[in-house]
Amino acid sequence: MKTPERVTLEEFSRLRLDWIAAHCRDQEGFQVCRKCGGNLEIVGAYMSVHDPRFAEACAGSGKVLRLAIPFCPRCEAQPAQQGCIHEPAGAHLLGESDLDNYRDLFGPSFFTKGA
Repeated sequence: MKTPERVTLEEFSRLRLDWIAAHCRDQEGFQVCRKCGGNLEIVGAYMSVHDPRFAEACAGSGKVLRLAIPFCPRCEAQPAQQGCIHEPAGAHLLGESDLDNYRDLFGPSFFTKGA
């Protein structure tokens, strides 16, 4: 999965779930690559939160979220370490990271790089 830019948090969540559905399969309780069967990894990407009122300027309050970007190191390049989320001012964003949400789903090998 490529690290997204200029998407809302809701769009990002949908993109990530769609990527998991299309590229992963269950193997003994963990998700592995559907194409090669290899272990997946993540990049803990730093996602700057920008205000969409500034359009393409990518400006905001300076808030940053750290979000899990899954990928298969055998089948694709490592995702970028940074991206951006465009959310309206005052949007409620949960926490500062969602990395822990993926530890049980993908297993320890998922976190060997970039976490």
